[in-house]
Amino acid sequence: MARNLIKKISDFFCSIPRILFINFYKLFTRTRVFNTKRLPRRKSVILAINHTADADPIILLAAIKKKIYFIAESENFGNWLTSFFMRKFANCVPVFKKQLAKNVKSFKELFYILNKKNVFFGIFPEGELNK
Repeated sequence: MARNLIKKISDFFCSIPRILFINFYKLFTRTRVFNTKRLPRRKSVILAINHTADADPIILLAAIKKKIYFIAESENFGNWLTSFFMRKFANCVPVFKKQLAKNVKSFKELFYILNKKNVFFGIFPEGELNK
């Protein structure tokens, strides 16, 4: 029970910089979103998005005011600082292209996330920027 409380407090404090950053981003960019009312409110959703710019996840987070989980290439989790940022602030789960055995842990985490109710999960099927 104490571990659950610590996780909730940690998630709360990690969400503050994310919210500040997204709102700061919205101040300096023009992002128009259409038909957000069509997104389910009480169901889980998998968002498959074309990856055309580095800012795509940020734009998506700014446009859809919900917590969105992403998968990201393991190379983006290079050291403890970027790993912490990717996991806590960007809600990313690492996927290993070269060390496939390490994906077992990642897939278990993804299945756990997807089994929650009312979860938005973003994936860039191309796996890289495609301009």
